[in-house]
Amino acid sequence: MLLEICNALTQGMIIRQPKCGLLFSGQFGTGKTTLMLGFRKFFDLLKKTPEAWTYQEIDSLENVYVRAEDFRYPIVSYEKFLEAASAPILFLDNLGIELENPKDNLAVELIRNLIRIRYDMRLFSMIATPFDKQSIREIYGNQIASIINDGYSVIEFDWKPFRKQSRQ
Repeated sequence: MLLEICNALTQGMIIRQPKCGLLFSGQFGTGKTTLMLGFRKFFDLLKKTPEAWTYQEIDSLENVYVRAEDFRYPIVSYEKFLEAASAPILFLDNLGIELENPKDNLAVELIRNLIRIRYDMRLFSMIATPFDKQSIREIYGNQIASIINDGYSVIEFDWKPFRKQSRQ
């Protein structure tokens, strides 16, 4: 699995393939967020040594971490959206969780636009979600599902959540 993730990273960031990110999919408690935050810390360490990455045609390792549920609140949403839309690297956690009230589509619409804009601009995104591809299609529609299927390397975290493993 680690080899699969490293391969997807090099495809998306270094080789300039059409992939524009990684999507980690799996149950709550499988380590998606932990791994994503580990990559964020790694990128922050690399920023301190530009000679380690600038020759690879990577423009910037500046990054932003956003939880999808932050888009539920209109006052915060606009600023978060602008920051997330323009960051060279975005870490988007809990995709799909922002839909607290099915009648309130503001958060879903912001996430839909965020994914579309970042895909069009080919900005690298790392996304974690407890949902599978079909659920993502139901929440965000066919266009976003297609962007994720074609534009992201999808990594399935298909093991038991760590909390359940420790009880056995």
